[in-house]
Amino acid sequence: MGNSIFSIGDKLNQGSETIVGVLISAFQRICDNLGLKELNLMWEHLFQEIIDSVANQSLLHLSRLLSLLIATTQIDNVSQISDYRPLLKLVDLLVHTFMIPSGKGKEIDHLAEVVDKVLQLMLFILEGLYRDDDMSTISGFSLQWAPAFELKKSSLLVFIRELLLKDTCLLYTFRVNIISAMNDLIESSQEEVICLLWSFFEKLQMNHQCSTFLDGTSKGGVSRIHSFLQEAICSWISVINNIHDNSSSTQIDEAKLVLLWGVIGCYPYFFDVQENSSLLINLIDALDPLLMNEAEIVAGVRKHTWQSLIGAALASYYKWHLFKNSALEETSKVLHLAKTYKSSLQVLSAAADCLDYVHGTTLQADTSHEKYHPELEAQKAVDAVLIFADNLCHSDKAIRVPTLRILCHYEPLSCEISTNDQPPQKKMKTETGVSHSSLLDYHGCNVIQLLLSIETTYFHIYKPKSYPTDF
Repeated sequence: MGNSIFSIGDKLNQGSETIVGVLISAFQRICDNLGLKELNLMWEHLFQEIIDSVANQSLLHLSRLLSLLIATTQIDNVSQISDYRPLLKLVDLLVHTFMIPSGKGKEIDHLAEVVDKVLQLMLFILEGLYRDDDMSTISGFSLQWAPAFELKKSSLLVFIRELLLKDTCLLYTFRVNIISAMNDLIESSQEEVICLLWSFFEKLQMNHQCSTFLDGTSKGGVSRIHSFLQEAICSWISVINNIHDNSSSTQIDEAKLVLLWGVIGCYPYFFDVQENSSLLINLIDALDPLLMNEAEIVAGVRKHTWQSLIGAALASYYKWHLFKNSALEETSKVLHLAKTYKSSLQVLSAAADCLDYVHGTTLQADTSHEKYHPELEAQKAVDAVLIFADNLCHSDKAIRVPTLRILCHYEPLSCEISTNDQPPQKKMKTETGVSHSSLLDYHGCNVIQLLLSIETTYFHIYKPKSYPTDF
């Protein structure tokens, strides 16, 4: 396993990688046939070779040995090891020896290769310990491996991308490290960092952990992200306002809107309760008049894309209030957007979420509200149904459901029923002084809520087995 074996490859046209590949294949075949005792002996020897290379600063040889170690960990009977202590000690040594933040040391040949492979070993350790349900050991890594998250290198982004594929409990353990790393890299890798941040939040949100993900993070630890998000939205508001008067001559690269979409999605997670969310409303107010133009293409971008951005901004506005548990007082604006962009799934869903947040979930709504918002009173309900009529018979359930959720927030219409048209027993109840509105409540005649209940209920259609008839 000495350096002389690898140096043979330096004399070949294919280079040392050929020898590394041959050794990996040989190791894999050997490991398949080794017993536990022999396997442990082989690992001890390999670990000692690696430790010696660290001491000698032989980074090229170390890189080759780490390639061998990583390949060995992929073998079934090796990947199932339960004692990770030797590997943990080795990785700890490698992290604190070679994880040098950019700018704090001179460039060293082959250092980048070593760092990449150490990051791969870290992922292997996490997978193994998580499989063994050893979260107590994993929880200590957020401090032990902190130097790795200070790297300011593209390889760290690759590592974080792989980490995002793991279980959310691992993400939550490393949340402060991940946020700190993203804060360091936001200026040099804007698009990739925003994409990773958005994925990070979406995954934590599935487990309702978003509202606490900044616990333990200082304001300085998110300052660059904070500034970037604000500046990006302000810049786009300015660009969009300039389009209003020059929509025919201005051309926006639709691909650039992907970054804006990500910025909007990340915004509500970084602004605390002392800071208002008016910037998102300002963005919506800039986009709204832009779409008064009947053309399907506005400034080189499809109208559907602009509408989706309004929906994304409204959804982030709702999330901001949800995470901060603060009052949302934009019912009129929310209804205006839902009616104006009634064909946009993103806008409808965001509007329904906002109304649910302010007025309660529709299927659990109390029909005996003492007072409705002026825009949700009964006299406005008929107009709303007429506006959303096409949505109610839309072929896409994803359009129908948020439309029904919105309509459910309107005050139920009371209907006066002639006593001559009622059965005797119902006529008697009417004549005894029961009001028409309470009669409506008594029968539960909220058709919109009934439709929503049907749309959101899973039905299993039983299909009996067909039996042959020719017996």
